[in-house]
Amino acid sequence: MPTHSHLSAEIARSVVVVWVEDELTRAYPTALWEDKDITCRFAGGSNAVRGIVRDTHDGWVFGIVDRDFGTDNFDRWANPPGDLTVYRLPVFEIENYLLDFELIADCRANYANRSEDEVRSRAIQCAEAMPAWLACRDVLARCRGEMIGEYFENPTFGTIPDLAAATTYIGSQPWLRDLELRAHEVVANLNPYLNVAHTLRRQQLENQIWNRDFPGKEIFRTVRGYVTQTAARAREGTSVQEDIDLARAIADSQRAANRIPSDLALLHDSLVRRVGLA
Repeated sequence: MPTHSHLSAEIARSVVVVWVEDELTRAYPTALWEDKDITCRFAGGSNAVRGIVRDTHDGWVFGIVDRDFGTDNFDRWANPPGDLTVYRLPVFEIENYLLDFELIADCRANYANRSEDEVRSRAIQCAEAMPAWLACRDVLARCRGEMIGEYFENPTFGTIPDLAAATTYIGSQPWLRDLELRAHEVVANLNPYLNVAHTLRRQQLENQIWNRDFPGKEIFRTVRGYVTQTAARAREGTSVQEDIDLARAIADSQRAANRIPSDLALLHDSLVRRVGLA
């Protein structure tokens, strides 16, 4: 981990600072882009990325976060408005861009010498185990949104002189009054919600778009263990470091083969144009 002084010096040499969620998300675009004008730093999660970027108030500081179970803002990348400071990926996670099975098989980190077909089969096997789990997570995300709904508005200063006023304010909120009804609706519709979500996930699997819409992190880690673990390496390093090493190796192969993912090429172009470098 760089010291504060080293980090400050590194950022000072850059034109663009991009905050990302974790160490792999920092290592992969850094290796892929090879752009000394861009420094990627990891913040420790999407909320931390948004908070840092929001509080920085600088035109050269941006963020990248996974789409996860939300929506992306990819349609704004080509001509980014001034208020676009955090780029939300159009795939589930940044690891989805690493699921290039030909290049995984050909990269320098394929210590187990797996073939492209073997790597693809292992990834598909992992994806085929996901639909029910993803349906559950889809419905949990939906329930969270429906249960929270239009949450409380914070009272302005001076409107709550004592605890009695606080009790009255909270107790009179429509959100609280409707909470039981919303909970009942979620329970009543649980099976239909799950069936719809599961059908969608099965369709994504059958239509072979799972490599964009399923969690890339779990699939990538399954593949990483398959291609990097040999008897001689079984006790070397950590899984996190091996994730990073494989990501860097794939990035080098993507760049050498002129197969940088188009989304990430556009993201790079968007960033450098924002600060007048292109």
